[in-house]
Amino acid sequence: MEESAVDTNLLAALTIESSGFTLNGTGPYLARSYELLGNMLGIIQKFRGTGKMTGFLQENTLGCTLPFSQYDLNITYSTRQEGKPISGGIVIELSDYEIIFRYWI
Repeated sequence: MEESAVDTNLLAALTIESSGFTLNGTGPYLARSYELLGNMLGIIQKFRGTGKMTGFLQENTLGCTLPFSQYDLNITYSTRQEGKPISGGIVIELSDYEIIFRYWI
């Protein structure tokens, strides 16, 4: 096996998509995603394990529904564009009617 080859069995076990290793101009998006998450570390740590925080990631679907205490949040994805990463984000329920919603593309 070539040293630079991606082990698909390992990726599947870790639930990592192999397209994450494709260098197609997504570097700036990844850097911005890490910046957004880094700026939220305090609130992420505060709500971790409370059941009040969930993430979403564009799969092979048109969207998803995230259930919360008093409402459901419906997220619809745009068509995936070549050379751009899939969409994802995080939602934190601060109270019954207040959320933090952050996303990146």
